[in-house]
Amino acid sequence: MRPAENIEKLINKLRVEPRSEMSKRNLDDALAAHKKVIGSVSSRPTIWRTIMKSRVSKIAAVAMIIIAAAVGVQHFGGSFRTTSTAYGITDLPYLLRDIRTLHVRSTAYLYGPDAEQPEFDEATVIPCELWLDVPDMREHFISYMTWSTPDGRKGLNLVEGFRDRDLAMGIDHTKKTVRFNKVSMVKRRLAMRGTIQRYLNRITEEQLDHFIKVGQETINGIIFDIWEREDIDIHDAQTRKRIKCWLAPATGELGRIYIWRKNEDENWRLSWCADTIERDIDIPDSIFAFNAPDEYKYHNTLETAYVGEGLGAGWSRMSGARVCLAINFTLDDGSVIVAWHSDDLQTDRYQEQGHLFQDLVPGCELPKLPMVIYGLKTIRKESYSPPETFYVGRHLAFTKKDRWYYEWALFVPEEPLPSTTERRTYRMLCEFNLPIEQPLQVGNPMSENKVEADEFDTLVLGAMAELSDSCTVPEHVTYQKVMELAEQIRSFINP
Repeated sequence: MRPAENIEKLINKLRVEPRSEMSKRNLDDALAAHKKVIGSVSSRPTIWRTIMKSRVSKIAAVAMIIIAAAVGVQHFGGSFRTTSTAYGITDLPYLLRDIRTLHVRSTAYLYGPDAEQPEFDEATVIPCELWLDVPDMREHFISYMTWSTPDGRKGLNLVEGFRDRDLAMGIDHTKKTVRFNKVSMVKRRLAMRGTIQRYLNRITEEQLDHFIKVGQETINGIIFDIWEREDIDIHDAQTRKRIKCWLAPATGELGRIYIWRKNEDENWRLSWCADTIERDIDIPDSIFAFNAPDEYKYHNTLETAYVGEGLGAGWSRMSGARVCLAINFTLDDGSVIVAWHSDDLQTDRYQEQGHLFQDLVPGCELPKLPMVIYGLKTIRKESYSPPETFYVGRHLAFTKKDRWYYEWALFVPEEPLPSTTERRTYRMLCEFNLPIEQPLQVGNPMSENKVEADEFDTLVLGAMAELSDSCTVPEHVTYQKVMELAEQIRSFINP
């Protein structure tokens, strides 16, 4: 093992900085994030938004984040594309890469029965707002969360969230509660990137070709081309979705984004729109300051924050066992690294597992944990998505954090991957080593976290260091050696 302190590339290498320059601040951040001593926080009046009250039937908690945030979040790679010709809709992937800050003011619309006019639906208008600071990984959002109970009760809560490199604070203004979470720096990087990737899941390069220019409009003296696309909603095959984007051909700026939806027996209804999209503006530090009303109920404090958004948080239970999916990365050859730990719910959950990892070598069979992710398969999202691809899992390495031994497995596709720009989603293929025999099962989905060669040390080795008591990583885990191992596995399964 080699100490993480000697791995210069485990620092916070966001691509907004020159790749050849590594600041001491970033090095300190990356190596000390998990043991940071929490200081005091500043105070600032809480930002409120108003809402028109009505019945609600669908969840809209973070629709603004998934769509609006992604409008300008940096893609963590590449430089701003320049062109001497007018910008078109297919230039969006290039135009959104070098964003440093973003402010979006948007509105979501929920529809439910109108109590006074049952033959009509009533709209709930939900104003939302988002601020992002990509270099410092800071985020502040105001949105709403709906809820329902088995007895038919429904409600809508005003929520507000703050995040930085190490911590997150969530405020439920309806319940008047506050909760703090610890976050992982690696996970924060992926989350900032994930917003734009989820957005491009709606506008992939394949889908960009389906847009047509339907007109022009002048907004505040700037001419915008209006681009439109209509297709099936990937989340509901019975629903059609129409998207309009206002793109300035001279500058590449986005002026508006509107999304409508309709079922077969309905008219088109506006579901979300953004009328304010400000990129690379100066955002005051006070916007990102953690604070909430003193009279609210605090579930915990900054000093006792939960590991709610760190690596290794969250469990999936199946067949008398449980598995914690810590993190996953997709490499540029299509192979996938997945870290997890598992235990038997019928025995001592903290039973020593070190013997299961003895004598394991890279490329061998996976350890006989109570629940084993022996393979992966991709999920088709669209009619034109590539067919399912299956992946074979082999042991790569392991780390130990607190009580847990984390298996780091390498999954290699059985067949050559089809060419696609669509962000893949995988499902876990699970088997069990329990006293009572259990059938194979298909587990939870996991989204693709793509890692380029020059990000491997920062993200993969950084995650390994976070999930190690000694902040060390296995010496044999390098980008080149993992690529060679993936090729050997590929040769074995496809002789």
